[in-house]
Amino acid sequence: MDDTHSTPSYRLLGIFGVFFGTLTAICLPFISPATRKYCIPYIPATNKQVNNLLKICKQINSQHSNADGIKVCDLGSGDGRIILELAKCGIHGYGYELNPWLVIWSKFGAYYGGVKKVAQFRRKNLWDVKLSRYDVIIVFGVAEMIPELELKLNSELREGVSVISGRFPLKRNTNEILGDGAEKIWIYRY
Repeated sequence: MDDTHSTPSYRLLGIFGVFFGTLTAICLPFISPATRKYCIPYIPATNKQVNNLLKICKQINSQHSNADGIKVCDLGSGDGRIILELAKCGIHGYGYELNPWLVIWSKFGAYYGGVKKVAQFRRKNLWDVKLSRYDVIIVFGVAEMIPELELKLNSELREGVSVISGRFPLKRNTNEILGDGAEKIWIYRY
Protein backbone atom coordinates (compact mmCIF):
# COMPACT_ATOMS: atom_id res chain seq x y z
CA MET A 1 0.00 0.00 0.00
CA ASP A 2 1.32 3.44 -1.00
CA ASP A 3 1.50 5.69 2.05
CA THR A 4 2.68 8.86 0.26
CA HIS A 5 -0.55 10.83 0.87
CA SER A 6 -0.24 10.63 4.63
CA THR A 7 3.20 12.13 4.85
CA PRO A 8 3.66 15.25 7.00
CA SER A 9 4.11 17.45 3.91
CA TYR A 10 0.59 16.64 2.66
CA ARG A 11 -0.86 17.29 6.10
CA LEU A 12 0.95 20.63 6.25
CA LEU A 13 -0.32 21.49 2.77
CA GLY A 14 -3.88 20.68 3.90
CA ILE A 15 -3.53 22.85 7.00
CA PHE A 16 -2.28 25.78 4.92
CA GLY A 17 -5.12 25.26 2.43
CA VAL A 18 -7.75 25.37 5.17
CA PHE A 19 -6.08 28.38 6.80
CA PHE A 20 -5.88 30.44 3.58
CA GLY A 21 -9.38 29.37 2.50
CA THR A 22 -10.79 30.56 5.84
CA LEU A 23 -8.78 33.76 5.68
CA THR A 24 -10.12 34.45 2.17
CA ALA A 25 -13.72 33.79 3.26
CA ILE A 26 -13.37 36.24 6.14
CA CYS A 27 -11.52 38.99 4.20
CA LEU A 28 -13.41 38.87 0.89
CA PRO A 29 -16.52 40.75 2.13
CA PHE A 30 -14.27 43.59 3.32
CA ILE A 31 -12.35 43.74 0.02
CA SER A 32 -15.26 43.26 -2.42
CA PRO A 33 -16.72 46.80 -2.02
CA ALA A 34 -13.85 47.99 -4.23
CA THR A 35 -15.35 46.01 -7.13
CA ARG A 36 -18.83 47.56 -6.93
CA LYS A 37 -20.19 50.57 -8.79
CA TYR A 38 -19.73 52.68 -5.64
CA CYS A 39 -16.83 51.71 -3.43
CA ILE A 40 -18.28 52.16 0.05
CA PRO A 41 -15.68 50.89 2.53
CA TYR A 42 -16.50 49.90 6.09
CA ILE A 43 -15.56 52.90 8.23
CA PRO A 44 -17.26 52.90 11.64
CA ALA A 45 -19.03 56.03 12.82
CA THR A 46 -17.16 57.91 15.52
CA ASN A 47 -18.52 58.14 19.06
CA LYS A 48 -19.31 61.82 18.48
CA GLN A 49 -21.29 60.99 15.32
CA VAL A 50 -23.21 58.26 17.15
CA ASN A 51 -23.99 60.66 20.03
CA ASN A 52 -25.18 63.34 17.59
CA LEU A 53 -27.36 60.77 15.80
CA LEU A 54 -28.85 59.66 19.11
CA LYS A 55 -29.57 63.26 20.03
CA ILE A 56 -31.38 64.06 16.79
CA CYS A 57 -33.29 60.73 16.68
CA LYS A 58 -34.48 61.19 20.27
CA GLN A 59 -35.65 64.68 19.36
CA ILE A 60 -37.54 63.40 16.29
CA ASN A 61 -38.99 60.52 18.34
CA SER A 62 -40.30 62.90 21.03
CA GLN A 63 -42.06 64.98 18.36
CA HIS A 64 -43.60 61.98 16.61
CA SER A 65 -47.32 61.32 16.93
CA ASN A 66 -47.17 57.51 16.59
CA ALA A 67 -47.45 55.77 19.97
CA ASP A 68 -44.91 53.14 18.89
CA GLY A 69 -42.32 55.81 18.10
CA ILE A 70 -40.26 56.24 14.97
CA LYS A 71 -38.69 53.64 12.70
CA VAL A 72 -35.08 54.30 11.75
CA CYS A 73 -33.30 52.80 8.75
CA ASP A 74 -29.50 52.72 8.55
CA LEU A 75 -28.34 52.11 4.97
CA GLY A 76 -24.95 50.44 5.20
CA SER A 77 -25.21 49.75 8.91
CA GLY A 78 -21.70 48.27 9.24
CA ASP A 79 -21.16 46.86 12.72
CA GLY A 80 -24.64 48.02 13.82
CA ARG A 81 -23.47 50.48 16.48
CA ILE A 82 -25.96 53.19 15.52
CA ILE A 83 -29.01 50.92 15.46
CA LEU A 84 -27.93 49.19 18.68
CA GLU A 85 -27.56 52.51 20.50
CA LEU A 86 -30.97 53.67 19.25
CA ALA A 87 -32.50 50.37 20.37
CA LYS A 88 -31.17 50.91 23.90
CA CYS A 89 -33.29 54.09 23.92
CA GLY A 90 -36.35 52.14 22.75
CA ILE A 91 -36.21 53.42 19.16
CA HIS A 92 -36.92 50.76 16.51
CA GLY A 93 -34.03 50.43 14.09
CA TYR A 94 -33.39 48.45 10.95
CA GLY A 95 -29.87 48.05 9.62
CA TYR A 96 -29.08 47.00 6.05
CA GLU A 97 -25.58 45.86 5.20
CA LEU A 98 -23.98 43.78 2.41
CA ASN A 99 -21.06 42.38 4.42
CA PRO A 100 -22.33 39.09 5.95
CA TRP A 101 -19.78 39.14 8.78
CA LEU A 102 -20.92 42.61 9.88
CA VAL A 103 -24.57 41.50 9.75
CA ILE A 104 -23.76 38.50 11.96
CA TRP A 105 -21.80 40.76 14.32
CA SER A 106 -24.73 43.21 14.49
CA LYS A 107 -27.26 40.44 15.16
CA PHE A 108 -25.01 39.07 17.89
CA GLY A 109 -24.83 42.56 19.43
CA ALA A 110 -28.63 42.86 19.35
CA TYR A 111 -29.05 39.45 20.97
CA TYR A 112 -26.32 39.98 23.56
CA GLY A 113 -27.60 43.52 24.32
CA GLY A 114 -31.16 42.29 24.82
CA VAL A 115 -32.57 44.49 22.04
CA LYS A 116 -33.16 41.95 19.25
CA LYS A 117 -36.88 42.85 19.08
CA VAL A 118 -36.08 46.55 18.58
CA ALA A 119 -32.88 46.28 16.51
CA GLN A 120 -33.08 44.20 13.34
CA PHE A 121 -30.40 43.61 10.74
CA ARG A 122 -30.58 42.26 7.21
CA ARG A 123 -28.05 41.51 4.51
CA LYS A 124 -29.32 43.65 1.67
CA ASN A 125 -28.06 46.14 -0.90
CA LEU A 126 -29.04 49.69 0.10
CA TRP A 127 -30.42 50.33 -3.42
CA ASP A 128 -32.97 47.52 -2.89
CA VAL A 129 -34.35 48.78 0.44
CA LYS A 130 -37.87 50.26 0.27
CA LEU A 131 -37.60 53.50 2.26
CA SER A 132 -41.26 54.54 2.41
CA ARG A 133 -41.96 52.78 5.73
CA TYR A 134 -39.28 54.63 7.70
CA ASP A 135 -39.37 57.93 9.58
CA VAL A 136 -35.60 58.49 9.65
CA ILE A 137 -33.02 57.36 7.10
CA ILE A 138 -29.34 57.32 8.08
CA VAL A 139 -26.64 56.99 5.45
CA PHE A 140 -22.87 57.31 5.64
CA GLY A 141 -21.83 57.06 2.01
CA VAL A 142 -19.35 58.39 -0.49
CA ALA A 143 -19.57 61.51 -2.65
CA GLU A 144 -19.96 59.51 -5.89
CA MET A 145 -23.22 57.90 -4.75
CA ILE A 146 -24.98 61.12 -3.62
CA PRO A 147 -26.72 61.98 -6.94
CA GLU A 148 -28.21 58.48 -7.32
CA LEU A 149 -29.08 58.36 -3.61
CA GLU A 150 -30.97 61.65 -3.88
CA LEU A 151 -33.01 60.28 -6.78
CA LYS A 152 -33.93 57.26 -4.65
CA LEU A 153 -34.82 59.44 -1.66
CA ASN A 154 -36.91 61.86 -3.74
CA SER A 155 -38.87 59.04 -5.36
CA GLU A 156 -39.53 56.96 -2.22
CA LEU A 157 -39.81 59.27 0.77
CA ARG A 158 -43.04 60.70 2.08
CA GLU A 159 -43.48 64.07 3.71
CA GLY A 160 -42.09 64.35 7.23
CA VAL A 161 -39.22 61.90 6.86
CA SER A 162 -35.79 62.97 8.08
CA VAL A 163 -32.56 61.98 6.36
CA ILE A 164 -29.28 62.09 8.23
CA SER A 165 -26.15 62.01 6.11
CA GLY A 166 -22.65 61.48 7.42
CA ARG A 167 -19.34 62.21 5.72
CA PHE A 168 -20.92 63.83 2.62
CA PRO A 169 -23.86 66.25 2.38
CA LEU A 170 -26.76 65.87 -0.01
CA LYS A 171 -27.29 68.55 -2.66
CA ARG A 172 -30.54 69.86 -1.15
CA ASN A 173 -30.87 72.56 1.53
CA THR A 174 -29.71 71.40 4.95
CA ASN A 175 -32.06 71.87 7.89
CA GLU A 176 -29.40 71.35 10.54
CA ILE A 177 -25.72 70.45 10.92
CA LEU A 178 -24.25 68.78 14.00
CA GLY A 179 -20.55 68.38 14.70
CA ASP A 180 -17.65 69.75 12.75
CA GLY A 181 -14.87 68.55 10.49
CA ALA A 182 -14.91 64.85 9.64
CA GLU A 183 -17.49 64.20 12.38
CA LYS A 184 -20.14 66.45 10.83
CA ILE A 185 -23.64 65.10 10.12
CA TRP A 186 -26.28 66.84 8.00
CA ILE A 187 -30.01 66.63 8.80
CA TYR A 188 -32.64 67.04 6.08
CA ARG A 189 -36.40 67.07 6.60
CA TYR A 190 -38.48 66.09 3.61
